[in-house]
Amino acid sequence: MRACFGLALVPALVMSLLLSTSLVAFFVGIVGIVVIVPGEAEALVPRVERVINAVAAANRSGRRVSALRFKLNLHIGEGPPVAIGELVTHPTGLARLELRASGGLVERHILLGNQHSAARNARVLVRPREFLPPLFVLQSNSGAVLEAALSTLGIDGDIVGLAPCGKYDCFVIGDPERAVTRPGMPPVAKPVIDESDTRREKAPSLWVDTDDFNVRQIESMSGAKIVLGPYVSFERLSVPQWWSIEEAGKRVVRFEVDSVVEVNAPAAAFSKAWLMTPDHETVPGAPGAEERLPSTNREIPVSEVVPTLPAVSSPGPGYREHPDDDLAPEDGEWLADPGADGASRQ
Repeated sequence: MRACFGLALVPALVMSLLLSTSLVAFFVGIVGIVVIVPGEAEALVPRVERVINAVAAANRSGRRVSALRFKLNLHIGEGPPVAIGELVTHPTGLARLELRASGGLVERHILLGNQHSAARNARVLVRPREFLPPLFVLQSNSGAVLEAALSTLGIDGDIVGLAPCGKYDCFVIGDPERAVTRPGMPPVAKPVIDESDTRREKAPSLWVDTDDFNVRQIESMSGAKIVLGPYVSFERLSVPQWWSIEEAGKRVVRFEVDSVVEVNAPAAAFSKAWLMTPDHETVPGAPGAEERLPSTNREIPVSEVVPTLPAVSSPGPGYREHPDDDLAPEDGEWLADPGADGASRQ
């Protein structure tokens, strides 16, 4: 009986030993993780210079490191397209955008690094919407060029963190609240970030996909949030299919890409003179309208479309500023042309 009882205990003892070993191994593993993660968290996030170099490599792989011209449709909120646009962006930090809506209304934006100017029907917009995002960060062909671009945008290129961005995981360059503490750096107790707190001042930052190192989001110094959609191919160019722009107190706008091509874009194509040239006027030496808006499928380089424009030292006759910068007035008329008293003409 004792022998039988002893034999019966053998499997139980063996099982107990195995379970104990497994539990010990399990807890050792857990303890190992707990011990390793605080000390080795930086291993999960590459050093910022590696992330920056990887972004530049992704830009080169996407073949978008030259000047590009986008044909766009503009949506406000969830509504249908309200305007067509043409955006030209250069890797050196120059960009321009022309929007055309019904009624012959034209709005133009110029971006020179971090200096943004805009005019509607050749009238300066005092507080323009951020309709012209710094897409040149998608065109930097080297880490050094991208670092310079980040500096221009006020983004601290020395810090990097990790955060979710929509359905992606992103490395976040420039946000100290998300920065990873490296060996030798003093530990900092950081408060939990409340993403829903719109009053929280956010540092300008660049959000990069952890898988393919494409830029997914840009947060500007003014607080605007630019979200880039999935990257798709137009011939040999890989660019976002769309991007949206969120500004506090404004309706979200969304630009959808119809086409994109490489162009020759000299510095003269980004002159502020172009910004202030009335749409109906012809600049001396410029092609006629039928040449500027060809019916053929040939893509004309920007150097042909936009000649070197004369410098504008002072506003021309009829110039005036108007503060109505909202491209979606409450009356629903997009790009409503204000009258002399500031009221919109219907």
